[in-house]
Amino acid sequence: MGAQVLQRKNEQDRVWYRTERVFRIGAEWYIATREEGDIGPFKSRSAAERSVPHFVNVMANNREHGSFARKLAIEGIWASTYYA
Repeated sequence: MGAQVLQRKNEQDRVWYRTERVFRIGAEWYIATREEGDIGPFKSRSAAERSVPHFVNVMANNREHGSFARKLAIEGIWASTYYA
C-alpha cells in the first residue's frame, strides 16, 4: 500500500519547479543564486559549473556579511577572481 499524503483543510496543492542554476546570456555563462543574485560572467558552462560547489562552500562557511568572498559575489566579480 502506498503512503498517504495528508493535506490541511483549505490548503491548495502546489507545484514546485526546479530551475537550471547555470545559464547563458549571449556568449557569457552565469550561476543563479538565491542569496547574491547572478554570479558571473564565466567564459564557459563548464567553468561556471565547476565554480558552484566552491561558491556554496564559501558562502556556507563565511557567514559574516562583510567577508571578502561575499563582497566579490555581491559586486559581480566572483568569476574573474581566483575564488572561482
